Amino acid sequence: MRRFCWKQQKEPDFKGTLDNVQYTVSPREAVNMIRTRVDMSAVETTGYDAFKKRLRNERRVELAFEGHRFWDIRRWMTGTSTTRIEGLSITAVKDESGEGYIYSYEKKTVQERIWEERMNYYPIQDVELFKIIILFRMKVGKVIKIKAVEVNRLLFLIGVLWLPVLLLSCSDENDEQRIDEEQKEGSGWISATRWGIRPRT
Repeated sequence: MRRFCWKQQKEPDFKGTLDNVQYTVSPREAVNMIRTRVDMSAVETTGYDAFKKRLRNERRVELAFEGHRFWDIRRWMTGTSTTRIEGLSITAVKDESGEGYIYSYEKKTVQERIWEERMNYYPIQDVELFKIIILFRMKVGKVIKIKAVEVNRLLFLIGVLWLPVLLLSCSDENDEQRIDEEQKEGSGWISATRWGIRPRT
């Protein structure tokens, strides 16, 4: 019974309640209401798949050049069927009387395009990303501030501890050579000779 109801709801002439919504006009009647206002024939297509194809084509024609086609293709995920761009070649040949023309029409492929599965999806808008960043800052802003203070303190302690090591390791080769020379001279005033003060002999 449930499968029968689902199949009935997908039919072009379905009327009734679906998801607590009362539909008083069927999909076929809705399409024909639009077509009859410009004296076009009614859609008589039967079956769910055939009617869906007919309805999508109707939307493509009715809303042409209004910016809907781009989103329809992605919503329906039918991009693979739109890779071939076709044009119409029209040839005119004079008739036997020489006064009129006989026209012939031929469909030709103008361009072959590439469609990949990832093209069905669209990047998240920057506006939404900014909202996420703002919420993140509101939620963990205080924690980030506390962590920043702790990191600064840690860096300060590391600098204080490593300062003597850095100073001791900065002695250059000239100092070492000068100390060697003073030791050779037998002077015990190494620290004094560094500053140009030499002991009496």
